[in-house]
Formats: sequence, C-alpha cells, structure tokens
Amino acid sequence: MKKLKSGDRVKVIAGKYRWTLSVVEKVSWDKVIVKGVNVVKKASKESGGFQEFEKPVHISNVMFYCEKCETATRIGIKQKEDSKKRICKNCWAEYL
Repeated sequence: MKKLKSGDRVKVIAGKYRWTLSVVEKVSWDKVIVKGVNVVKKASKESGGFQEFEKPVHISNVMFYCEKCETATRIGIKQKEDSKKRICKNCWAEYL
C-alpha cells in the first residue's frame, strides 16, 4: 500500500516551493506531481508560444498534511481484519 495517493493534501518540505500546501495529482514509483509546484515553461511550435506544466517532485520532498491536527506528518499503515488504513502518526486519525 502506498502512503501517498492522488488527491491527498501535501506540504512541500524542500526546494524552491518549500512550505507550499497543495494537492497530489499523480503518483508514480518514487515521484509525485503536485498541483502548482515545480512549474516549468516549454516552447511549443504547435501553439506558437509557451506551455506551462508541472514536473515531478521526489516523494521524499513532500509530507502528508493532516486536516485534523493541521500539520505535516508521517503516515503509518494499520491493518484491521481484511482492510488496511493509513493513519496520522500525530493524532492517529484514519484515512482511506
């Protein structure tokens, strides 16, 4: 079970966009694409101008943001009978 999923709120903890709160758009093996973070411009002949898009950030440079305790926190995995749930390490709140 991965600890970060698309749609999670995260806080960037390293780099140019440090302390930025945003939402994960896509998760790959060790990279995540975060909305509004690591934005680059690329020239394109088709549109005759520049395109802006987000490049991936390493997963170690973001932390899960817990809504209940309102802090960036680590995530643990708790197994109950047939299902696994993610839990906040600070307040023990459960997430899907």
